[in-house]
Amino acid sequence: MCNAYNLRHRNEAILDIARAMQLLFADLPEFPPRHRIDIRGRGLILRPAGDGPLIWSWAQWSLIPPGTKEPPANPLNNARSDKLMGWPWKVVSRQRCLIPVSGFWEPEKPARAPGNAPWSYHSLKDGQPFFVAGLWSDAPDPSTGEIADSYTMVIGEANAAMQVHDRMPAILGTEAARRWLEPGPLPAELLVPYPAAEMQAWRAGDEVKSSRIEPHPGMAEPLDALLGLAMALSPAR
Repeated sequence: MCNAYNLRHRNEAILDIARAMQLLFADLPEFPPRHRIDIRGRGLILRPAGDGPLIWSWAQWSLIPPGTKEPPANPLNNARSDKLMGWPWKVVSRQRCLIPVSGFWEPEKPARAPGNAPWSYHSLKDGQPFFVAGLWSDAPDPSTGEIADSYTMVIGEANAAMQVHDRMPAILGTEAARRWLEPGPLPAELLVPYPAAEMQAWRAGDEVKSSRIEPHPGMAEPLDALLGLAMALSPAR
């Protein structure tokens, strides 16, 4: 499962991967990098909006199912690909979106295994952003009563790059991303492991584990590089 990711790329890089789908979409204004997006934080999604062009929306990362008056007690930030026909995913299976991502973190231990473990950061070898399959819903914000978007990230079978994990975010290539947004029944056949040879990973520092620490670029840097920088900046003894 995925409980933290980032969006370090600027809008032009994200627009480039969207243009490759050859679909109409709204403009994406400039925005500052999101160095860590946590559960129930705000992330960017690309979704249909009626018969018009696709729209970009800053939405809450934890789905609020349609008809729900209050957010669920347990966050709905991940939707397993093999359970999408169950509640609550089935009711939003036709409300599909794409989540632009620069990279994501995973603990170096099997899901739900007890104990603490280092975290690794995963991204594409070419350094480009990518789309992850998502489902979205609109619901009233309990604090304001206004209608706001929420979303969940689809997680599927892991590839060899994930090591100890059996699941990972469902990364979609250009053609799969275009098809994911087409109307109709959910195209489950698109949710296959992304090629491991096109991914890279490294161990990150422990700061990324704490939501109390203000997100910063170093959270996604290799741990050995951070240690080397710290030693270089430390006063001589």
